[in-house]
Amino acid sequence: MGILRFFLALSVIASHAGPIIPFSINGEPFVINLLTGRQAVLLFYIISGFYMSLILDKKYVGTNRLKAFYINRYLRLFPAYIVILILAGFFANRFNDILAGISDLSFFNKLFIGFSNIFIIGSDIFYFISVESSKIVYKPFFLYPNHNGADLLVIPPVFSISIELMFYIICPFFVNNIKRILYLILFAIFYFVFIVILGRNNIIWTYHAFPSSLLFFGLGALAYYLSSKKYILDKKYTIFLFLIVMTFLTLPLLVNNLLILVFAMAVPFIFKLTKSNKWDMFIGELSYPLYLIHFPIMQVLYKNYNISEKVGLYTAIISIIFAIIIHIVIENPINKYREKITARML
Repeated sequence: MGILRFFLALSVIASHAGPIIPFSINGEPFVINLLTGRQAVLLFYIISGFYMSLILDKKYVGTNRLKAFYINRYLRLFPAYIVILILAGFFANRFNDILAGISDLSFFNKLFIGFSNIFIIGSDIFYFISVESSKIVYKPFFLYPNHNGADLLVIPPVFSISIELMFYIICPFFVNNIKRILYLILFAIFYFVFIVILGRNNIIWTYHAFPSSLLFFGLGALAYYLSSKKYILDKKYTIFLFLIVMTFLTLPLLVNNLLILVFAMAVPFIFKLTKSNKWDMFIGELSYPLYLIHFPIMQVLYKNYNISEKVGLYTAIISIIFAIIIHIVIENPINKYREKITARML
């Protein structure tokens, strides 16, 4: 699973910075196309839904189950993020850029922007807003060419981590029960049908809006439980599942529907094949810092170096080096600490 997560992170880098494996055939440029960044993020959601179901089922039991889970997730995401936030703020000059952009806003607007950048939660909202005439207005990314809300984020891709955190908040109440998972997926399907009826079938509502992500988290959770022998659906819920799958295949998604379904069902088998491989685990652990650090590195390269045709390649190489350092220096000690903390609580 680790190599798969690493590949998805590289797909995001290629989507933002350009080809990471550029070469030519007979003098003509030839590019190896990976998944788009958006497609990769949706597949990350499926993997996350699977993993959260797995650890909540196997690890988090007892009276302090929720508290231990939330503390563990907090310690998993925030330390590395804060380090990368500081690096991006100073070396990519993002702090100065953002302060200049919000200088005329009210105190409470500045407080919201600062809070979301530091604590991640709420950063997904920035793709729905813009700063205009000294105030925050509703002008979503994609729908308005002059959208500038995402520019208020020190690390713009962090919006998906905000969505991930919101899923962490609700997942303990859903992913431990396969019937609730089915209802969660059904709700997400109704959401997609609803936005199509309203004529809102665009990236901002099918990708940046939190309810759209529930379909992918739910599919990952469902994949876990269907792959576990002790969870068997009765006839009523088997029919229910069949109807959900058939409806799902007609939804207008950013990724091919059949690919999403096959990927979700393949995740448990990929996990079983790779779960004992230490190198695979190490490579997979790099995906999170890699996902965050690549954007400020790309910005520094674009601003200071005339290497536009190779920005993707250099961004990937430098990001991998930084990801390894951050994982070894920051994440490894924190991971040992969080395991001790949560072990005492369970």
